[in-house]
Amino acid sequence: MPGGRKRAEKIEQCRECTFCRRVNKAGLGIKTRLLAGCGIVLLFLMAVGILSLVQLYNIDRSYSDLVPHKTTVISQTKGNMLTCEQAALQMLTLWQNSFANFQACARNCTAAMEEVSAAVESLSGVAADLKTLAEKFKL
Repeated sequence: MPGGRKRAEKIEQCRECTFCRRVNKAGLGIKTRLLAGCGIVLLFLMAVGILSLVQLYNIDRSYSDLVPHKTTVISQTKGNMLTCEQAALQMLTLWQNSFANFQACARNCTAAMEEVSAAVESLSGVAADLKTLAEKFKL
């Protein structure tokens, strides 16, 4: 042992401290002290268990309150998405119909322009014939 002291001497010195004297004055034996220590540990364990149960109950209650709210929000969101999809489908259908109408109008315009072009060509031919006749008449 360091310092040349024996183990028995350290115990004697420990028994002289004020804490050891107070505990020994209470007259509690080792059995009583051990039972008291185990009892205190069991009380703390019960307190932690009860607090855990209370917290679990609170979590369950808050979750039960949250689920209907969350379900409502999800339902509203799906409804809004469906409305947006329907609007997009209607816009696409109208666009396709409008595009089809545009193509039909473009074909009609092309046909009308071809008729005008043919008429202009025939008029230019008539104009050329009239011009030649007018030149012959002048002579």
